[in-house]
Amino acid sequence: SISFVLPSKFLYSQTNQWPTFLAPHSSVTPAAFLGGGQQLYQGEIERVQNGVLFLDELLEFNSEIIEALRGPMTGEKLRLSRAGVTREFDCDFQVIATSNLCPCGKWTPDIEVRSCRFSNRRCQAYLEKLSGPILDRFGLYYYYPQKNDKRTISGRMILSRIEKYETRFKSIPINPKDEPLIDHLYPEISYRRCTSLLKAAKAYAVERESSTIELADILKAEKWTYSSFSQLDQGMS
Repeated sequence: SISFVLPSKFLYSQTNQWPTFLAPHSSVTPAAFLGGGQQLYQGEIERVQNGVLFLDELLEFNSEIIEALRGPMTGEKLRLSRAGVTREFDCDFQVIATSNLCPCGKWTPDIEVRSCRFSNRRCQAYLEKLSGPILDRFGLYYYYPQKNDKRTISGRMILSRIEKYETRFKSIPINPKDEPLIDHLYPEISYRRCTSLLKAAKAYAVERESSTIELADILKAEKWTYSSFSQLDQGMS
């Protein structure tokens, strides 16, 4: 399976106020997800403002819902219109999604030989629900192996790392001598991919307690933000 994460703001604040967390089922209708109706009622996407939207089995959601996230995931306003009445609201939330990439759940780009009881056509059609524009709006990609090692990191340890990043994250620039290497190493990288790459590299720099992003940080961030995207972009060919 694959996990997508769109880095936004940190989920913990010094006031200990945790944000809204919504995990709608994949059977939710576009109207219930986006909102609308005669009274322009709130949908899930409006209720989760300043919170976390978790979409389990993303490719099982209606395609209209998946594509409707393109604007909100980049901070664009969402407009609802009904019978001549229009309402707009800001979109500011973090998106976390998980999904199998094949109906049987066995295929990822890391697997060279696909063993699946479904036809290639059906598998391709399933994967193609992830359009290029929606993929590019996710910041991090991670492919889970079928067997994961048991995690030993505690929630308290994760929280302490988040607080550390929150304090130092914005103040770390890229080392000027390494900046030209990005265009050299990734000549076809898009603006969003480059932004995600540098954000992940910043996290590694913070972990090292460095004052600048170095080439080693960029290379570590590559597997989360660039190479994993390139693998998925090649599809099942």
